[in-house]
Amino acid sequence: MNLAVISAALVALVLIGAPAQAADREVMGEELETLLSGNSIDGVWGEGHYVQHFQANGRTVYVADGRPADWGTWRISSAGRYCSVWRGSSESCYPVDERDGTLHWLIESTGVVEPFTVVEGNITLQ
Repeated sequence: MNLAVISAALVALVLIGAPAQAADREVMGEELETLLSGNSIDGVWGEGHYVQHFQANGRTVYVADGRPADWGTWRISSAGRYCSVWRGSSESCYPVDERDGTLHWLIESTGVVEPFTVVEGNITLQ
């Protein structure tokens, strides 16, 4: 047997024996707006925990553990992605993806994903 045939057979065996993983999917557009509008998220950004509430009128409040609340605005772009503007900064947009049932912000410039959970209502008041 030649080396190419043996290599192809080994790759096929590895793929057959590999566990199936849930496909990633991007959550976007109306689905993302419905998911966030009027609700909050509980998540981790970098090393820190935070909660964030998304008002239906486009205002948002971000509360990181041990820090004062920060207010900004949010929207869903024409491309279907989440975008926000915070005091003193320009607009940033992020894809939201679902991996194995968990939602994540995707920071495209670094490939880092930051997990979060959607919670009904405003949990920033607690």
